[in-house]
Amino acid sequence: LKTCGVRGLPHEWLSSYLRDRSQCVQIANTLSGKVKMTYGVPQGSILGPVLFLVYVNRLNSSILTGKMVQYADDTTLCIRAKTKDELEINSFLELNSCIQYFSSLNLRANSSKSSVVNFFLRQQEPDNFAAVMADDVLIEETDSTVPRNAPRLRADLGRSH
Repeated sequence: LKTCGVRGLPHEWLSSYLRDRSQCVQIANTLSGKVKMTYGVPQGSILGPVLFLVYVNRLNSSILTGKMVQYADDTTLCIRAKTKDELEINSFLELNSCIQYFSSLNLRANSSKSSVVNFFLRQQEPDNFAAVMADDVLIEETDSTVPRNAPRLRADLGRSH
């Protein structure tokens, strides 16, 4: 919290909210025992989504060649490259950097909920799609040729770094 500029009374208030928390699970009429929580953020609270973003705040600093967009617990990596090989290498490096960061926070990226969208300025053959791996799993891919009537997006994709 302090690295995000939260100090003084707000820091004390949020720290006390997060300290000494426990959770249990109820399935039908059966309630589990309580387990002390030593990391993470409380789920099901109004503060939960904001605290999660604070929790993963430094993820963006691990991205070297692309851009990252986050919304709640969804993370999107945007990586541009001139060749398929460059795209595959950069995607592998960036994605694995994110996976390592998540792991350091005791979080896990879900490869089965991940997908790759290839955007092309011209129609491409399927063998030109970048193959992206995460946790030894080939991420599902789709293509999207940018329509000619989307000049702004075409211009953004065509810009070099």
